[in-house]
Amino acid sequence: GGENPDETRAKKAADIWLTQKLRFEGKKNEFEPYGATKDPAEKHDGWLIYSVLMMGNSSDHKMVKVCIREADKLIALAMYNTEKCDPKIKELEKERGWDKQKSAEDQEREQLTQQEQPQTSNNSAPTTVEQPQT
Repeated sequence: GGENPDETRAKKAADIWLTQKLRFEGKKNEFEPYGATKDPAEKHDGWLIYSVLMMGNSSDHKMVKVCIREADKLIALAMYNTEKCDPKIKELEKERGWDKQKSAEDQEREQLTQQEQPQTSNNSAPTTVEQPQT
């Protein structure tokens, strides 16, 4: 089966990130992105979260987590799979001011859900039925 563009993007991001990380440690990136799968353990609204398997030349491999912003697919965060996207996403959202946009949407959504909740009516009060007089 062909892979979707998001998987390709996740693999590319993982590869670039790992290359930079290993270069910083004075090592060469000898890992190839093998496959990208949606991360079942972590979800974040508005983001796609992938686990990318990076295969080395021996049995050595690394797992890289990539988080792609749905509204702007060019924005991807990468980290080792043991880390969580959540704090990094929050940091980036604050930095870019997206959290402010989001909070406005969230407030609207909260108001809507409050309206949907049934109002407690006075039906529980006992009703007195007048007996017809004979």
